[in-house]
Amino acid sequence: MRFLWLDINASFSHSSLALPALEAQLSDLQRDCIEWQVETGTVKSDPSACLLNVIKFSPDYLFATLWLFNHKFVLSILKRVHALNPNITIILGGPEFLGENLTFLRSNPEVTAVFSGEGEDCFSELVRLILAGDDWRGVEGICYTDKSGLYRNNGKAAVKNFAGLKNPESSRFFNWGKPFIQIETSRGCFNSCKFCVSGNDCQKIVNVPLDTLRTRLNIVRDKGIREVRILDRTFNAKPARAIELLNLFEEFSHSIQFHLEIHPSFLTEALRDKLKAIPAGLLHVEAGIQSLDETVIKLSGRKGSAKNSLEGLKFLVATKKFAVHADLIAGLPHYSYNQLLHDLYILICTGPDEIQLETLKVLPGTDLRENAVKYKIAYSPEPPYEILSGDGINETELVRIALLSKVIDVWYNNKRWQKLIQALVSEDKMFIETFLSYVAKNSSFTKSISLESGGLLLYEFCESYCEKWLNEVSEAWVKAGLSLNKKPGKRVRKWNSERDLNIINPLYRPDCRNHSYYYLDNDSKLTWFEFENTNRGAPPIKSDISYK
Repeated sequence: MRFLWLDINASFSHSSLALPALEAQLSDLQRDCIEWQVETGTVKSDPSACLLNVIKFSPDYLFATLWLFNHKFVLSILKRVHALNPNITIILGGPEFLGENLTFLRSNPEVTAVFSGEGEDCFSELVRLILAGDDWRGVEGICYTDKSGLYRNNGKAAVKNFAGLKNPESSRFFNWGKPFIQIETSRGCFNSCKFCVSGNDCQKIVNVPLDTLRTRLNIVRDKGIREVRILDRTFNAKPARAIELLNLFEEFSHSIQFHLEIHPSFLTEALRDKLKAIPAGLLHVEAGIQSLDETVIKLSGRKGSAKNSLEGLKFLVATKKFAVHADLIAGLPHYSYNQLLHDLYILICTGPDEIQLETLKVLPGTDLRENAVKYKIAYSPEPPYEILSGDGINETELVRIALLSKVIDVWYNNKRWQKLIQALVSEDKMFIETFLSYVAKNSSFTKSISLESGGLLLYEFCESYCEKWLNEVSEAWVKAGLSLNKKPGKRVRKWNSERDLNIINPLYRPDCRNHSYYYLDNDSKLTWFEFENTNRGAPPIKSDISYK
């Protein structure tokens, strides 16, 4: 029996766990009866090359996982595959099929069936029936239309013993060649967020035993993997368990960094103490904020309060032990444009390392999708199913928020400008809105904005609206290693040891003849920069401040 897995990811660095997680559950006898081929690519791959490889292999069954960002690419290949070889049975799974699937099946007749839910238990049963030549369409989770056109839905599958599953790393298809890997230490979610696929059926959280995780992490370390992304819905759903995991992670502090998602509203004192005590750099933390409006949080079905979440975020940022990523979701029920701007202002002043501002994706299987009319939501019927208007926001404001998201990414999320943006926002609450209007008028986001272009835009904005900040922009510009011949760089002056005898240079070293020195005159102080002449275009190797 010939099986082909079409493995299409967002980028090279990402690797789906679907195939190794499913294949690991098969028996040796089942494996011996299958000839596998995996066709791997990204959404930027050449679809013709993928198609040719599939047709050459001529599988009996083709499997693929569909999700927001590979949906269109995968289907474009499958339609071509079916046109060339209609005898291939195509079965799809993934988060795209957690809701109503009849519309998809009727719109995509090349797909034989789709699978809804957790697949590890059911995949081995599906394979057993295929290999035996028996009818597999009765397997739990399978949805299809029969020959008469009637829709058959076998429900949503659920794994019965998550902790007893064979781990994905034991599969021969687990990809150890990526810069990071993903591990679930638990499955299930205590939350009821209406925008999340886990929100409709809150599951009891089941944990993988710590000893099992330790063994797996030892293998990960031995493979040379330096980053592990924890896939738990909420790492601190059970604070005592979170502390146990942090103790385990500390055993690998010199080898692995762990990415995880923390709900900042649920930080017990014991967990706070542990987070303050861990080694610096052990973690990268995503702190789920979504909104700082209590009404929005309540209407979204999210547990915890906005007040406690903000207080928890401030704690996480203040630890200075790990990078903190915070997010806001535009388009949640009753979330207005002005309220989102206010929340963004609060987040910037709080100072997480990164802020992600995204528009709501009305995902299949979520309460917001199933009750879109009730929530007065209009959304795109095409992936990624972005909201087009809502009860708190209109289409014009959502377009503006999409631009605002890029502004935040280009300027706030870049360490070279971040402190300056924080200072500008702290002084003027309307800075972001004013700067957004300036960027919309004077730039285009059809192409990515370079570091230099971003610096020039910020400098020219300050020329027009807040001249007193020009020196700060120039200082950030020079520290970024950008050209001293461009407008922001021309504010600095070159220091000469023979000419400028009356200006004391705190960085000057007479023995370093291949070094040059520049200073920026800012009222009562001078900001100094030391450059290595042999490394042109590089940032200064040192900077200092002296006072007049």
